[in-house]
Amino acid sequence: MLLHSVMSFGERYGQDSEVFRYKRGKGGIEEVPHLKVVFEYSSPNIAKPFHAGHLRSTVIGHVLANLCEASGHMVTRLNYLGDWGTQFGLLTVGLKRYGNSEALKSSPMEHLFEVYVKVNSDVSREAEGGNKTSTPTQREGLDIFRQLENGDTTYLDQWQELRDLSVKEYRNIYKRLGVWFDEYHGEAMYVRSAQDVINRWRNMGLLEFEKDTGVGYVDMGQHLGHSSRAKVLKSDGTSLYLTRDIAAILDRFERYQFDKIHYVVDSGQVLYFRQMAAVLNRMQTPWLNKVRDTLHVPFGRVDGMSTRRGNVVFLKDILDESKSRMLQTIYSKETSKPVDDVDSVADVLGVSAVIVQGLKEKRQKSYTFSWEKVLNFKSDSGVFLQYSHARLSSLAENCGVSLSEDFSAGCLTEPEAQRLVLHLTGFDTAIHEAYQELEPCILVQYLFKLGHLSNTALSCLQVKGQSTDTAQARLWLFMCSRQTLRNGLHLLGIQPLDKM
Repeated sequence: MLLHSVMSFGERYGQDSEVFRYKRGKGGIEEVPHLKVVFEYSSPNIAKPFHAGHLRSTVIGHVLANLCEASGHMVTRLNYLGDWGTQFGLLTVGLKRYGNSEALKSSPMEHLFEVYVKVNSDVSREAEGGNKTSTPTQREGLDIFRQLENGDTTYLDQWQELRDLSVKEYRNIYKRLGVWFDEYHGEAMYVRSAQDVINRWRNMGLLEFEKDTGVGYVDMGQHLGHSSRAKVLKSDGTSLYLTRDIAAILDRFERYQFDKIHYVVDSGQVLYFRQMAAVLNRMQTPWLNKVRDTLHVPFGRVDGMSTRRGNVVFLKDILDESKSRMLQTIYSKETSKPVDDVDSVADVLGVSAVIVQGLKEKRQKSYTFSWEKVLNFKSDSGVFLQYSHARLSSLAENCGVSLSEDFSAGCLTEPEAQRLVLHLTGFDTAIHEAYQELEPCILVQYLFKLGHLSNTALSCLQVKGQSTDTAQARLWLFMCSRQTLRNGLHLLGIQPLDKM
């Protein structure tokens, strides 16, 4: 029976399901094999703001990885940091001019961005409407990056310090978001292997050079129509992002022997991933066909996201802003119940709100961020889901009835109870469809409906003061609803609250 099944599986309810194990094939019912799946998501650039696009990549990627695991597959979660490139040469110039060691230790991301903005202003001022690539500051930065790529120990040591400071701060913020990674990789890992890939292209006769600029490229032929050339090598011989990314995916296949690999990156990079697939195709990569269709998992833009500090958005600022506004709401509500640690509750609510806002719509849909909608208790939001869970938890604590193994589901005759039971049966299907479609919103919408159905049932199906049979049956229904909602929140990366 369903209710016994929910409580028996507990935290695993919805995950150990035949929905994931079998599918209808040409010859009848087939067993679905367990796959090795790699997800790359978040991937912020060191020395630049962790902007709304990276936030959405983080949230969507993390949930998709959770859904994939819930479906029985083996998942590797990668954070591929933008820790290489000409911007580090320019940043080094900026640190020489504007760096502050104390600020770098206390607020590394903010200070690095501040320095980066200042040195880019120097480039713009020197250019005065001309070519920015030929200014003294830009040339100095390019020269430093060339030395960095050639293994200069002084610059490598400084680069390593900046990377370590950044990763430490990222880990703290990710922990607050409930996000984790199996491994942190970065472009710098593939500087040498990118040269090996370039030599491979050369040996295969794929590498060509533009006569006027000396830039190296791979001809895409008919793969991309008018965008027939994929630039892979700068005129000075240093690698480009695409080259390092191709070196990375080849290395990942060797490391993980993946069946699928997904890059959770915004929709603006569609052409880039087509180029990447086209180059791999020219290289006659044998496993390309089984990953090509879902290589890129795109998502839409987020507009209007800002904090009191301005429009340059750091993730820490977003979470601090959300927590601050949540505290104001809690203290202003007369119906708020006392909790042991209101500060922690406000933080969890704020994080829940931000996560669900990034997941509730289809991922390719762009949307305008609104603090009022995000933090609303009544509308479909992360706060609403937490409220629904806390309300069910409150019932368990205050109804005066202890859950017994002996109950009769035949007592659940009311339409509100039957609708709720029916909805609980679809939890595994919601998980399965959300993963198959790579659409977390399917699970979020399921949880919204679960919250509404359980709140409606709570309002009209009393537990306290009822006959033993009726009280037990209703309590079982509500505890199964709480367990299902709890499991769903965990899949979203959200810590369920019992009080708020």
